[in-house]
Amino acid sequence: MSENFEQTENSWIRKKILVFIVCIIISTLFWFLVVLSKDYNDVISIPVRYVNVPNGKVIINELPRQVSVELRSFGFNLLKFRIFNPEEELLIDVSQQIRMKNSNLGYVATNSRLYRFSSQMNTNIQLIRIHPDTLFFIFDDKRMKKIKVIPDIDLSFTDQHDLSGEIRVTPSEVKLTGPSRYMDSVQFLRTEKIALSNLEKPVRQKIQVKIPPTLNGMVSEPSTVEVLIPVDKFTEGSVSIPVTVENAPAGYHVKTYPEQVKIIYLVALSNYEKIKPEQFNLVADLKSATGSSTRIKVQVKNASPFVRNIRIQPEKVEFILVRE
Repeated sequence: MSENFEQTENSWIRKKILVFIVCIIISTLFWFLVVLSKDYNDVISIPVRYVNVPNGKVIINELPRQVSVELRSFGFNLLKFRIFNPEEELLIDVSQQIRMKNSNLGYVATNSRLYRFSSQMNTNIQLIRIHPDTLFFIFDDKRMKKIKVIPDIDLSFTDQHDLSGEIRVTPSEVKLTGPSRYMDSVQFLRTEKIALSNLEKPVRQKIQVKIPPTLNGMVSEPSTVEVLIPVDKFTEGSVSIPVTVENAPAGYHVKTYPEQVKIIYLVALSNYEKIKPEQFNLVADLKSATGSSTRIKVQVKNASPFVRNIRIQPEKVEFILVRE
């Protein structure tokens, strides 16, 4: 008996809680309906799109990407607009809507676009004002020239690997179009900076051409370039080369000991077989000999384009003058 009574009491409590929750929900809905049935002002941000810049002209000042639009309507309409019209934009036809103060300065009164913009929106929403109320345009004559592109890259390599040649940029030049007043100051453009680490094989990558913020209105075509970074494993190689003596006194020829010296260098594995002794030229200048010294320093006059980090062994050779 007591158990049945306890179950009945628990059931009665649950029903009361359920009724209370339903009442709260209904009250909230009524409150929500009452609130949304009133008039409200709301401010939203609308993207601006500029089209039809006059032929032969370019805009050089920074224009706002968005404008603030003040709206008035019932709460229902404003809520519906925010939910279902996220792609609304203000279109500015520069050629048709702009008013010119002089050949390089013009303006558009954004509030003059209220009617046209309102026609794009829900008819139950009143558009009150747009901020800023005026957009100013500074123009310059458009000019084009080809500009060299320089890659801006930080590189690091794994052990025994390094650049095996020059970094190539394709295309090496881009067509830069923009304001005439800036064009003469631009001698080259850099790419966006990238960092590549632990390289052990060639890399081919597209990189954006960087337009400095001071060059407002400039456009690069193409806007990206392809960069080829040649990477190879390096090994040590050596060749023996005869020494050529320069500036011998008249009536004498010079003998050196040794007659040949060894050149030790680093070379990429892919270029190892390309190294030939005739690609090198070693000279010793007698003018560098001092006093009674019989030793002169050997220097590399020409070297193979495929080698780096050249060392000469020995760095100095003995010499004797032999009368002819």
